[in-house]
Amino acid sequence: MDSTCPPGTLVEARGCEWVVLGVVIGLGKIANLFFAGRYGAAIPVVMKALGWDPAQCSSIILTTVADVVGFIAFLGLAGLFPSYLIQETVRVIGSGLTKGYDRPSKP
Repeated sequence: MDSTCPPGTLVEARGCEWVVLGVVIGLGKIANLFFAGRYGAAIPVVMKALGWDPAQCSSIILTTVADVVGFIAFLGLAGLFPSYLIQETVRVIGSGLTKGYDRPSKP
């Protein structure tokens, strides 16, 4: 078992790496939704102040901002926990769980 997992918990049985991956994805999603809501409210107001039609351009700008912020948030959070995430990938590939999917099986 992984020594960083709390002993005697359900997390210990599966591995802490899966919990870290879930936290990274969850926090990235929360950050994405937070900033999308902020910019979704601000972009039409700014466009109206500039004299532009908010209905024409705001969806394009909002989609771009939400995608960029979500991508940066996810990769930034994943960069904080690289040892956990890489460790899990190596463990899954090394355990044979991917046997037959990404490489030919041995006879």
